[in-house]
Amino acid sequence: MAIDREKFEELCSAYVLGALEGADLSEFRDAMRTADSELLSIYQEMQQVALHLPLMVEQFDPPMDAKRRIMSRIGASEPPARKGLVVRIASALGLNEPEVSVGIAFVLLLVVLGLSYYSILLRRSVVEKDTQISHLSDEMIAERQQMTVVREELQKKDELLKILQSPRIELAFMNGQEVAKSGYGKIIWDPESRRAILQISNLPAVPPGKDYQLWVIKDKIPISAGVFTVNDPEKENFFKIDRLAEVDKKNIAAFAITLEPKGGVPQPTGDKYLVGTPSL
Repeated sequence: MAIDREKFEELCSAYVLGALEGADLSEFRDAMRTADSELLSIYQEMQQVALHLPLMVEQFDPPMDAKRRIMSRIGASEPPARKGLVVRIASALGLNEPEVSVGIAFVLLLVVLGLSYYSILLRRSVVEKDTQISHLSDEMIAERQQMTVVREELQKKDELLKILQSPRIELAFMNGQEVAKSGYGKIIWDPESRRAILQISNLPAVPPGKDYQLWVIKDKIPISAGVFTVNDPEKENFFKIDRLAEVDKKNIAAFAITLEPKGGVPQPTGDKYLVGTPSL
C-alpha cells in the first residue's frame, strides 16, 4: 500500500535526523523503495536541510566547567551517536538538564526542519506564480497589440465612411501589372477635403528594406502621394491619404504604385505593381 504524502513527510523529517527506529524505520525504507519523483524530491530537500542545521546554530565558547558538569551527570560513557548533534545544540543553548535539554533541542530541530522545508515550498510557489504572471503578461501584451490593430482598422473604415458621405467623390480603379497580375485596387477621394482612401488587394508582402509608394501622374510627372506597407497579402488593405497631391481628375493622367526603398524616393525607380486612371 502506497504511503500518503503527509505520513511520508513525518517519517522523512525524523529519518534525516536519525530518530527513526523499529517499525517506523522499516515503513520508511519500504516507502523509499517505491517512492515517486515527488517523494524523492522531498527526501532530498529534507536531507539537505538536516545537513545544514549545524550551520544555523550560533557558535560560542561554552563555560570552562561545562564539560565537567555534563559528564558528572551522564557518566563517562559516550552518548549514542544519533544524539551527538542534539546534545551539542542543547549545550550551546545553555540548557543544563540533559533529559530536558535533549527533548527541547530535538523539538527545536524539528521546528527548524519544518520551517526550512516550508520555506522551500514557499519558494516553489513563488516561482510558479512568477511563471504564471509572466504568461499572463505575454497574453495581455498580445491582446493589446490585437486591440491596436482592430482600432486602426476601425479608424480606416471610419475615414472611408466619411469620404463616402461627402457630397462629391471621385474614383480610380487600378489593375495589376506584370509583377503582380492578380493585384487590384482603387482610390476614393473627396476633392474638397483632398482626403483619400487607397484600397488594395493581392499585392505581395513588402520585403525588408522596401515600401510601396503611390504616385499621381500629372502632366507626365509622377508626384508622390505617400508610402505604405503590406504585411498580409491575403486580406484587403486600406490606407488613408490625408492630402492628395492633385484632386482634379482632369489633371490626373494616372495613378501608379511602385516598389521602392523604405521611406520612398523623389521619383519612381522600381517596377510598377498597379496602374489605373480616374473614372470619367
